[in-house]
Amino acid sequence: MSGGGKTAAAAALLVLLAGLDLLAGGGSISVPDRMILLQLRLPRLVTALLAGAALSLSGAQLQAVFRNPLADPHIMGISAGAGLGAAAAVVSLAAVPALFYGMTLTAAAFAGAVIVSALVMLISRKVESAPVLLISGVMIGFVLSAASSVLQYSAGEEGLRVFYSWLAGRFEGNGAVAIGVIGTSLLLGLALSIINHKGLDVILFGDDYAALTGTSGV
Repeated sequence: MSGGGKTAAAAALLVLLAGLDLLAGGGSISVPDRMILLQLRLPRLVTALLAGAALSLSGAQLQAVFRNPLADPHIMGISAGAGLGAAAAVVSLAAVPALFYGMTLTAAAFAGAVIVSALVMLISRKVESAPVLLISGVMIGFVLSAASSVLQYSAGEEGLRVFYSWLAGRFEGNGAVAIGVIGTSLLLGLALSIINHKGLDVILFGDDYAALTGTSGV
């Protein structure tokens, strides 16, 4: 099957599974129950699609940089950084109103991920070997995960409940504003990847080729 055929098949399968997800639930959907469809199941489906697309986009870029089909945000410690940020927020959740639990966790996790990403970029300027940088990312992930575990011991019962609920992940409960934030972030990331696609394509051919073309490799 050609590349276009595979893409079409994947898109058809996605539409089929999305339809099945909308119809899946504890009860059947009738006309009076359309509020369940529009306010519960559809936002859950859109959230899952956007989150999956964002993970695919970040994974594709990391795989291009490291020329490794297994590379993902977990490998470089970025996810561990997000977890550490969330754990740090959990420790201080006692002073945060319950209404802002989700917002606090999200902001702290984002800050942790950004800080680790900046750290990885700093290391990449000193390390010219992709395998060494990959190993460094794994080590960073282990250290941050350990630090996150230490912080959890200092958290209260309610904070731990919120943290583990966040860590497990869930797609329900998002409204139009939250979905809009996720979608906007995805579009920004997609735009940046399109702008930098030539550099990523060059890196796929190796560091020597990137150097010959004047592109900075990893």
